[in-house]
Amino acid sequence: MAKGSAKGNYTCKVGFYDIYKTLPNPKGGSVDFVIYHSKKMVAKGLKKKEEAVEKCLELLGTKYKSVYGL
Repeated sequence: MAKGSAKGNYTCKVGFYDIYKTLPNPKGGSVDFVIYHSKKMVAKGLKKKEEAVEKCLELLGTKYKSVYGL
């Protein structure tokens, strides 16, 4: 059986950032989105995927946006 990921479920990639959806607590809780660059957590506590994508685009900057075509 495969080893579980502590990061959560992989959602998408924006530039060189990865967005993961954290799993909610079984007793109740909310889903949060977390942004990683490689193994380093960059931002957390985002409630919607759209907010996470906007934060990634903000973190990328103008030079990288032109390289990645975003």
